[in-house]
Amino acid sequence: MTGSTTQDAQDQPGGASASREESIWADLKHSRDPESCATAWLELLSRRLGPVMLRGVVVLGAANTGPFAPVAVWPKGALGSPSLVTGIEKAIGQRKGVVEGGRKAHGDDDLHRKLDVIAQPLIVDEQVFGAVAIEIDHQPGPELAGVVEQLQWSMIALEAFIRRNRFTASDRMATVLDLIATSLHHDRFQASATAVATELAGLLQCERVSIGFMKGRHSRVRALSNSASFGKKANVIRAIEAAMDEAIDQQATVVYPPSGEGPLQVTRSHEALLRDFGSSTACSVPLAEGSRIIGAITLERPAGEAFDARTIQLCEHVAALIGPVLDVKRKDDRWLFQKAWDSGKSYVRKLTGPRHSILKLVSAIVLFLLVFFTFASGDYRVTADARLEGSVQRAMAAPLAGYIAEASVRAGDIVREGDPLFSLDDR
Repeated sequence: MTGSTTQDAQDQPGGASASREESIWADLKHSRDPESCATAWLELLSRRLGPVMLRGVVVLGAANTGPFAPVAVWPKGALGSPSLVTGIEKAIGQRKGVVEGGRKAHGDDDLHRKLDVIAQPLIVDEQVFGAVAIEIDHQPGPELAGVVEQLQWSMIALEAFIRRNRFTASDRMATVLDLIATSLHHDRFQASATAVATELAGLLQCERVSIGFMKGRHSRVRALSNSASFGKKANVIRAIEAAMDEAIDQQATVVYPPSGEGPLQVTRSHEALLRDFGSSTACSVPLAEGSRIIGAITLERPAGEAFDARTIQLCEHVAALIGPVLDVKRKDDRWLFQKAWDSGKSYVRKLTGPRHSILKLVSAIVLFLLVFFTFASGDYRVTADARLEGSVQRAMAAPLAGYIAEASVRAGDIVREGDPLFSLDDR
């Protein structure tokens, strides 16, 4: 029965049915809102099962803990059914599919009508994110098994949506750690920044991700996703740099088009970027090292892919940790002269700017000692034993051994030519 009704639905005359299914598939593929995705999925499932499907509901919630609440029902505006609620509770509690056949119709004029209830949990990475349940007309065993199989295959689209859009705390941490590992995998800054931009673009389904760092008072794009080299004077690069400056000047994340929930922001550069270069939405997140802004990341998405609050939060977490890592690699990649010049400028800024009192005190002491020992003068007195000797010394040797009878002078006395020095004993 299931196969025939599905085939009949697919063989409707004209292209209206096929066109509608293509539209539903597009909604499923690009939707980031749980309600619109679940509504489109239920409509597609009803077309697949045909008139045999009477009611359907999708409930979603936080992984494992809930609370789980309905996000879509079919047909639209249908009243709740106790059998659907019971089936969903069992599916979530037992973490497996539930099939209850032969139930009496609830609130139906035909008291003899029987229904089958099929419920399946939505399990992604061993975590329960909700469940789906449908009511169908009572079917014999083989036909009922076919409906269950059709439901299980259709749930792949919902599981893909959950996997694409879930950002729990552990998911955010794993994503950030993966990006940090990517940045540390490469030795050079350019390769590291390009790899991070490319992986971030794939993770968030972005058309382009740009990473820029401050140079003077303006940002400069240093890496583009999926692009090892780019023209730094191209118009698109200048437009991206202007969008980065806009976020840096406001020291806040800037999203365009704005959601209307946050504070009023200046978005002229973001608007110009989207208008001139074809993207649908853009988000710029400043990169910071402590209290100092060092650059920004600009992400661009195609039509239908808006930046929701969870995605923006993930981008801010990535920027907070990836920015300092990439900045260290950027500084290490500079020439030695550039490093010395930048270190000197940084030292002068600290001396002439506020704070850094200890550095200023130490520098003043060192400067004072240097000046003192360069220009100070004085007498040096050395205490030690000394002996005074003449510059010319002569010795007289006696031809015969004898004794001195009398010494006329002593060591240190001044003598003139002809003065006797001593006399020998001539006995």
